[in-house]
Amino acid sequence: MEENIVELLDENGETVRFEHLMTFEYGSGAYMALYPLDPMEDVGEDEVVIFEIQLDENGDDIYVGVEDKEELQKIYEEFLRLYDDEGDSDE
Repeated sequence: MEENIVELLDENGETVRFEHLMTFEYGSGAYMALYPLDPMEDVGEDEVVIFEIQLDENGDDIYVGVEDKEELQKIYEEFLRLYDDEGDSDE
């Protein structure tokens, strides 16, 4: 599991650790689903965090929260579908 650990900085500059669950495409975007290993404000104990992967001015990946709640719900449903499919193939 150690190779699935991702560390990101929050808006306060604090390091937050996540388990990387999946990177996937939906529509015209790429997304990363993460499970917080450290407590996060406004994130429940068994919730998943989804970030959109974008490029900054230097061409480096940056991870941006999805603000539109309807779009986030659609992205989350796609994550669940893919995650369930992945779990089915492991059996």
